[in-house]
Amino acid sequence: MPALAAGFVRDGSAVPLERVGTLVDALRPFGRGAAVATRRRGPSCWAWVESAGQRSGAGQVRLDDGRILLFHGFVGHRDELASLLGLTAREATARSDSALFGEAWARYGENALVRARGQFSVVVWDHSASRLSAACSPISAPPLCFSVNRRRAIVATAPAHILAWGDLPRRIDDAKLASSLIQDYGDTRSTYCEGVSWLCPGEVLEVTPGTRRLRRYYDLREHVELRGRPKTTRSSISTPHCVEGTRARLHDAVAGCMGAPGATAVLMSGGLDSTSVAVAALELLADDDKPPSRLTTFTAVPESGWVGSPPDGDESPRVRALAALHPALDNRFVDSAGLGADYFLEPTLTLAEVPPRNMGNMHWIHECCRLAGAEGRRVMLEGGRGNATLSHDGFLRLATLLATGRATALLREAAALPRGRAGILSPILHHAVLPMLRGWSRGRRGTWAHGWRNHSAVLPEFARAMRVDERAREDHRRRPVRGLSARRDTQLKMISNPYMQTDHRAVQLALQVLHGVELRDPLGERRFVEWCLKLPDDQYLDRGRSRLLAQRSMRGRLPAEVLEARRRGVQSADWHLRLTRALPRIRDTLLEWRSDPAVAGRLDIARLLRLVDTWPARAPLSVRDHPEYMLARVGVDRALATGKLIRRAEDGGA
Repeated sequence: MPALAAGFVRDGSAVPLERVGTLVDALRPFGRGAAVATRRRGPSCWAWVESAGQRSGAGQVRLDDGRILLFHGFVGHRDELASLLGLTAREATARSDSALFGEAWARYGENALVRARGQFSVVVWDHSASRLSAACSPISAPPLCFSVNRRRAIVATAPAHILAWGDLPRRIDDAKLASSLIQDYGDTRSTYCEGVSWLCPGEVLEVTPGTRRLRRYYDLREHVELRGRPKTTRSSISTPHCVEGTRARLHDAVAGCMGAPGATAVLMSGGLDSTSVAVAALELLADDDKPPSRLTTFTAVPESGWVGSPPDGDESPRVRALAALHPALDNRFVDSAGLGADYFLEPTLTLAEVPPRNMGNMHWIHECCRLAGAEGRRVMLEGGRGNATLSHDGFLRLATLLATGRATALLREAAALPRGRAGILSPILHHAVLPMLRGWSRGRRGTWAHGWRNHSAVLPEFARAMRVDERAREDHRRRPVRGLSARRDTQLKMISNPYMQTDHRAVQLALQVLHGVELRDPLGERRFVEWCLKLPDDQYLDRGRSRLLAQRSMRGRLPAEVLEARRRGVQSADWHLRLTRALPRIRDTLLEWRSDPAVAGRLDIARLLRLVDTWPARAPLSVRDHPEYMLARVGVDRALATGKLIRRAEDGGA
């Protein structure tokens, strides 16, 4: 399984042998029995989990000039990179991803980060220059964190590897913890460990004895030219061209993320995104094999005993409709019977040092990955970034119409959209006027519109001490949605979501370590993202029809049940059933934490206990059914995960 770590003593003295030993011990849990390889040379040392028999993963490459490169991840479209390097197909096949990328780095240097496709993190040690460099691929990459002080620099896959160096105490970053409890993820840099930072996708870190430089080498905004003032919101290119271009780039993105045909599966809901990925993968398999290979998909369904609320909680009818259209799909429905949100929580916290954001979904994600790994699948495709690319709703086209003075078109488009109590003014106000506002008003909406007090179990005194409201407002002021490019600005924010860039990557790596299955998202592939962001507004919303790009691109490939669905399903619709079953255990845990100042000083234990004591007998659907509906639906699971992270830190990571 993939993991790496590298250390550099900045005064030039040799790395003590005991430091190497602690790095090896910290990496072992990521190996699932695989060997941990190490090297030490003067002021540097590096270690990695060997990926024996696997093309992707982690590996070390010694470049011709004596530099050492550590690689973690996978290279997509290997034939493209091999062609650039002048390698034959046989020569490329004989090389691992780390060796292939190492040759690209030797030839192109840092430019290899954009010439190669895939998702990867790299660390390069240049002994002659006493320079340690680290970088992450654009848009998405395996996790990489760092800690630099005047004595040393450490770069590693997980915070635990940096803490293993021994000179940094394990302390919770309270500001990060408080923000995560209210689900504000504006901080792209901080980990939950004080003194350890994330390296984000598209960034490079360089450390020498006297310098530390962190810079961005890839900026998505620059690649999609968002600065120009649009003269129209309608396509300057034909719709058929946009549709065919999207289909071609979707196939290209999926092809670059697929593993071996028999080792690839799809984590699929009944929505537009993951079904589109599955169909594209199936069509690629049909091109390679006659008759076409079957493609296994895993779909979460409610556990038996679920009462059927909300009504769209069971997505299996949509998936069955897709299977009827594509018989080569081998659908597996996973009900995760008897499991709760804390399924695999302890080992996930140990490996990721992150409380998962979507705790209500973690039980079925773990179970789908476990089943896939048991069947020999090594790659699981998903469609997590589809909401920002393929299936973006495009509602903010109204803001662009307002900004460009096209009042007639604005009224016509608003009249065709679903309306609230304010009639036609509702979509205009929500999708056009408010996104045009900046500064104070945008900052107020950032936190308060979501009413975090309703869904978060953070202790109010702790939230005030950590200034969560002020920091959230400051973050939203720095990232306004402008009317002239409102739709693309919003897509950029969704794609660059800090949680997706940092914490989420650590949780995904924990899933891979635990189950041997690597999650890959083709809808976040760099060229596909760039294409989607460059398309005009009316390719996403036109005449009241939203998510138009996905519907047009997949017409004839997806059934009407999927194409015309107004709402996405809720994979954790049976949350009430699962939490009700766990209430005695939850109560005991909260009572234990009540006397622990580290937890009780951050979480509102009294409020959580009151909720347990007044737990609704039936699944509530809104605050009309139970006043603490949002806390029950979202806050309980997250509080339990956060409390366990705090306790783990207090116990020294044990």
